[in-house]
Amino acid sequence: MKKTTILSVRAVLWPFMNKDKRARNKDKGTKLKAYLLIALLLGVFAIPLKAQEIKTLRVGDKVPESFWQLQHHIYEKGKSSKRALSNYKGKAIILDFWASWCASCISGFPKLDSMARGQEDKLKVIKVSYEPKELVQKVFDRDLAGGAGASFEHSTIYADTYLRALFPNKLLPHYVWLNTEGRVAAITTARDLTKVNLQLLLNGKTDFLLEKADQDLTKPLFLSADLPTHNQLKSYSIFFKGMFDGLSQGVKNHLNEKGELVGKTITNLPLVELYEAAAISGLFNKMGMPYATKLRYIELEEPNLVAKDYSQARNFPLANYYSISKRFETPINEGLEEVMLEELNRSSGYHGRLERRMVSCLVLKTLANPKGSVPQPLQNDRAQIDSADTKTTAQAYTIKQLINRLNIMPQISPLVLDGTGIANAVKLNLAITANLTSVREALQQQNLILVAENRELLVFVLGKQEQHVVNSNKL
Repeated sequence: MKKTTILSVRAVLWPFMNKDKRARNKDKGTKLKAYLLIALLLGVFAIPLKAQEIKTLRVGDKVPESFWQLQHHIYEKGKSSKRALSNYKGKAIILDFWASWCASCISGFPKLDSMARGQEDKLKVIKVSYEPKELVQKVFDRDLAGGAGASFEHSTIYADTYLRALFPNKLLPHYVWLNTEGRVAAITTARDLTKVNLQLLLNGKTDFLLEKADQDLTKPLFLSADLPTHNQLKSYSIFFKGMFDGLSQGVKNHLNEKGELVGKTITNLPLVELYEAAAISGLFNKMGMPYATKLRYIELEEPNLVAKDYSQARNFPLANYYSISKRFETPINEGLEEVMLEELNRSSGYHGRLERRMVSCLVLKTLANPKGSVPQPLQNDRAQIDSADTKTTAQAYTIKQLINRLNIMPQISPLVLDGTGIANAVKLNLAITANLTSVREALQQQNLILVAENRELLVFVLGKQEQHVVNSNKL
């Protein structure tokens, strides 16, 4: 490519060169104009050359020579400079792509720095951010604000465009592992940052991890670029099992150009949570009823296959995460939840349904004969809550917020319902520790009480497909 470019430039400039030979004694200004024109033409030809050199790299590819020679903006220990990466040639390298808004990126800095400590002669960790110096500086300054010194190495490439073009990414954190030969050994999430994997890299092992391939959630997942665009797509549906590192965990609604709903994607969730996010919560909302996970009934011999115990989250197998995406040609303003529920039941091998059951509950009520005043509504509806794993304190709550908080406390097994009739935010000074007795005491000081009752409620039931029997109470 470079040779062709040079020949093209010579061909264009040849008349000027011959003319210069025929008129050597002409005015120097004419020569100057010719030189300027040459420089201009060379510059024009150089621009597309640089653009073509930036080719996206995958596992197994070798970085180009420009990777080592290009000058990068470096912010290190409060000072800015420009530097190439050529000094690290021959070492294993981990590129740590991050941003100031990515809390998990920043919290992972100390771990990676610790893993690399003592390996400086063989390994270099390079933080890379596309953001300007001012934003990365704030992150480093905030780390120093605690007074205990830096908790991680304060060095990063900033305002990057080149490395991001070599290794495009949509989800952070994003790690690119290069072996000592300058080949891409892996592209991963933070989960793969282990001492075992680091040692494999240092030992020259390549292709030892799955490649993180970030997906564009604005487009149908995994469709070839050769297939019709979403505007021409008549129908689309995909359901798959297993954690996919190129997708975030969560829900995305798909809208057309007019802002109308045409589909939904839910990714990387345990199956029971996938059902809830895709259909169950929406079905409860349509009926004007709040949904809580305590209304979930799993009728399986091994419920841990579909439901994650967050107190033992590390033990949940990656193979037991699920994703689903469905799109429609025309807007679907009504009935999406029903369609998603039907799709999950058809594809998952399980069966989810809504039915009515008698449920043991705790109902929050105001005391019939309060010793003091009952909670008073605030002048505005704003409520502020500070919460931690074991304690919640509040200056003001809506009753709904209080109920939601009580229902996510694992120490309170029964479902908590609202029986107060209070709609607005109220003044509550609560200190709720992690046991039911202290909760009752704190509520009673505010003239509130939890009363045990049995109520017929709508619940979500998940069982095996072949075990499903149509219930007369099923909705």
